[in-house]
Amino acid sequence: MDSRQLEELMVQTLEHEVCGVKVYEAALTSVVNHGLREEWSEHLEATRQQVELLKRVCWALRIDATNDTPSRLIIRENGNALISTIQAAKRDADAPAAQLLACETVVIAETMIQTAWQVLTRCAPLVKGDGAQLLEEACAVRAALDGERLRHAKGWCRELWLESLGVKANLPPPEVRRRTTRSKRRAVRSASSRR
Repeated sequence: MDSRQLEELMVQTLEHEVCGVKVYEAALTSVVNHGLREEWSEHLEATRQQVELLKRVCWALRIDATNDTPSRLIIRENGNALISTIQAAKRDADAPAAQLLACETVVIAETMIQTAWQVLTRCAPLVKGDGAQLLEEACAVRAALDGERLRHAKGWCRELWLESLGVKANLPPPEVRRRTTRSKRRAVRSASSRR
């Protein structure tokens, strides 16, 4: 594996997560739906944790986590454009429209984050030496979230669009309710196994 490209992938993935934090922070300023606010607050915290974990992985792999490569700077500009979009919608649109646009922006950010992690996860088993174990653990943590946040964001967008059109909407979206039901079942099984 090309070690320079691995470094590039690491700093780009880190930048996607850093931008994700900023997108969630901005998007939360536009939320009017309580359920969406709760979900995005959870995702913001998880994204912050991923940033810290990736910084530790970079350190363990002896990669400069502050290296501003040309591609990383472009990712940062894209993230800033997403944040500007949220801010403009909040300034120029009514609250439900601003919330919907923030949701669409989260879908874009989550798509990019998921793609970067999918590539990193495919490469992780090939990494040798210091930090390889930590990288595999980070990928495993992210794999547990893989797709869920993106599916939820798409579900929220779909249902918020329907609501804005005056069509019956399912809020929270079915994708979110299924997760909640699964989480409750896991908690019950966990509590039963401790008895």
